Amino acid sequence: MRHKFKVKQFGRRKKHRDAMFRNLVQELVLHERIYTTYTKAMYMRPLAEFVINKAKGDTRKAHHHLGKIFYKRDAKLKAMRELAPRFKDQNGGYVRVVKSHIRRGDKAQMAYIEYIGNSIEIFEEENRIREQETKNLPSFWEWEMKILEQEREFYENEIMRLTGQTTEAPQIEDTQEEVDDQVDHPKEETKDDETQTTQKESVKAEDLYTQNLVKNASSPIVDMSGSTLSQLSVSVANQIKHLEKNINRVEMDIELHIKEKDNKNYGRHFEPF
Repeated sequence: MRHKFKVKQFGRRKKHRDAMFRNLVQELVLHERIYTTYTKAMYMRPLAEFVINKAKGDTRKAHHHLGKIFYKRDAKLKAMRELAPRFKDQNGGYVRVVKSHIRRGDKAQMAYIEYIGNSIEIFEEENRIREQETKNLPSFWEWEMKILEQEREFYENEIMRLTGQTTEAPQIEDTQEEVDDQVDHPKEETKDDETQTTQKESVKAEDLYTQNLVKNASSPIVDMSGSTLSQLSVSVANQIKHLEKNINRVEMDIELHIKEKDNKNYGRHFEPF
């Protein structure tokens, strides 16, 4: 009985499915990086690592075993002469699968599968370093680290601003009578050695000043009683508490970001050929 026995069929019979994976692994050995769908890449990964384990033997039995997998003799020789010596100190993890883009049409998730340490990967790394040196571009790690530090600095400045508001004494606005006096008797400006243009500018400034005073006079006077002040202090305390939580979150992100500094593939976005 076939209970709990499920195989991804890929719309093919078993023989057709086996032949498809043999072809994919053969092309992977020859080119060391191929593009396919993410599902196929994940299902062919065990066979790609199995080939390297068999090629490490370099015996007559290994030759026969690889001959049953590969259709071309060049793939068998490359697996035994180039790939096996490269991974002689590793017991696994020879293959990397990276998602790339969504295919147009059927919206399938595409990916590329590659053997670690291939020539394409080395060329891309050297090209990326050369481009950063010539154009003085920051790395993705440095760019993201700068954003996190700016975010933390913003939250700290907001906390300082809110704590400054709570410590300062509330300023009571002018009464209606004082505002009316200021409107009726605006401050006189000195006219010692000003030209005609400066006089016009001063007149415009006085008009704007009086307009602002009229607007302030029409606005309602804010009541600064004890109850309203207590409500304001509670709301400010809640805001400060929320900002402190955000600072803790950013600091945790910075710690995780520092751990990812030595990861060469961090922030790399590959595009298909």
